[in-house]
Amino acid sequence: MNKVDQPQSLKKGAKKMTWKAYFGSAMIFIVFTFLLSAYFVSAINGYLIDIFTKRATSLAESYTETLDLSSIANTNINQLLDDRLEVSLLSFEQHVQDILNNPSRILEYKERSKVDEVFIFNTEGVIIESASSEFIGWRLPDDHPVREFLESDETYKIDQIRRASESEAYYKYGYVKDGFGHVIQVGISADNIASFNNAFSPQNLKELSKVIQIYF
Repeated sequence: MNKVDQPQSLKKGAKKMTWKAYFGSAMIFIVFTFLLSAYFVSAINGYLIDIFTKRATSLAESYTETLDLSSIANTNINQLLDDRLEVSLLSFEQHVQDILNNPSRILEYKERSKVDEVFIFNTEGVIIESASSEFIGWRLPDDHPVREFLESDETYKIDQIRRASESEAYYKYGYVKDGFGHVIQVGISADNIASFNNAFSPQNLKELSKVIQIYF
């Protein structure tokens, strides 16, 4: 190698070393940045999970407390309705013959008892007196709750809140048999209570559990 070519060789070698150093530094920087980013992502993710977990736990505890209170309220409301129905049934049982002899008096007893529906069925399951005259003559279907009561050995029963047979309205019903084979059915409107119960239905509980799962 002559003296003229030597500096050019050194320049080429120096240039290669510079590129290697630059490339190495860049790789170190990229790796460091990646590791630092991964650390911060992990830290932030853990922080957010901790927040969501606490919120979900708080939500679950709050909902459980609300559910307990609603259950107590629902029990108390139903007990009040049961008591009203029991008193009303006793009154109608005592005066059923008076009503059958004087049909117009059924409205008087209805108002006095503070109930919303009154039906008197004969031994065949046909309505013979009602506070609503359009129902007179209506016959119980075989699978109707009153038919089941009529054909049972029970003499008194308070039913669960259910939808009326001929409408979309909800009522809580009570039934009693007099000494002549008649069945007296009285009902109290329970639309508001049905809506209250629906708020804590299994379907709504299922939807809430989905929300809690999202938080977790």
